[in-house]
Amino acid sequence: MAFMVRFMARFLKITIEEGAKLLEKQLKNTRTASQKERIQVLWWLKTWQVQEHARISASFG
Repeated sequence: MAFMVRFMARFLKITIEEGAKLLEKQLKNTRTASQKERIQVLWWLKTWQVQEHARISASFG
């Protein structure tokens, strides 16, 4: 499934092949902060909780 994310004035097409359940499981089992952040963003996109780059950035900023 491909996702279109608004990045500044452009759109970014992202394909996430992992399912939401698998991402959630990986999120619970990750040990480093950088891995958690990456998986968290993928999970948010996969579950349609965010669709704009600004919202993702605000969550970590």
